[in-house]
This record gives sequence, C-alpha cells and structure tokens, in this order.
Amino acid sequence: MAGEVLWQEPLVWMAGDSYRDSSAALTGGALPLALFGENCVLRLAVMAALARAGMPWSLQYSGSSTTGLCHAVRCGLGLTALPRSLLAPGIAEISAVDGQMLPALPDVRLLAEHAPGAVTTAAQRFVLLMGAAMAVRRAN
Repeated sequence: MAGEVLWQEPLVWMAGDSYRDSSAALTGGALPLALFGENCVLRLAVMAALARAGMPWSLQYSGSSTTGLCHAVRCGLGLTALPRSLLAPGIAEISAVDGQMLPALPDVRLLAEHAPGAVTTAAQRFVLLMGAAMAVRRAN
C-alpha cells in the first residue's frame, strides 16, 4: 500500500486482570472477544488471524469507543486486540489462553495518502501536523 506512514505499532492481544485470573478462560472452546464494530479494520484483522489459526471465537461485546472496549475487557467480558499503546491499568498484554498460543497479529499503521493529482497546501500542512503529533506520541 502506498502512502506515508505517520505512525505504526504492534496490534497485541489484551485481557483484563479479572479475565487473566479466571480458571475458565475458554467458554465452550470458543475464545470470548470484545471488539469494535463490524467494519473496523482492527476487528477484521483479529477475525482473519483467528480464521487462519482455526480458532473458534464468540463475540461477547461490541462497541464503538476505545473507552467502552477497555471497560469491557477490564471487567473480564473477553479478550481484545488493540495497539500496544492502549494498554491501561487493569489490562495486560497476553500471548496465550489456557496454554493455547494466540495467533500473531499485524502492526497497525496510520497512513497519509493523497488523491491523484495536485496535492493542496492544506493537505500537505495537515500531513506535516499529523506526522509531528505522531512523533510526540512515539516519544511518550
């Protein structure tokens, strides 16, 4: 995919402390998940990784905000996959559930792409500002 990468980081599996401390992580053999809505690129990446690994899953929570999703995960409703920078108190990165390795996930990227033709000064300025904001984010 063409475009200027403004930000990139790993997409990682996460679970709330209450979920990680539970002895019954898998319910009926299906991985309980808390995900964004149907057309979210993060949800699609998770579903594709699980399909490639042949791992069954069950949607336990679907939301449209990072805050809501993190609360659902923190409360133990299920696992999720988010950019590593969204780890928060009560949520930890995990790599396996009940001894079963979770599939690898891709990195997430924020790209700046321009439509064909002349790039406006405003568009160039916007990309510069977004790039600077992402550089600050990387530094923190």
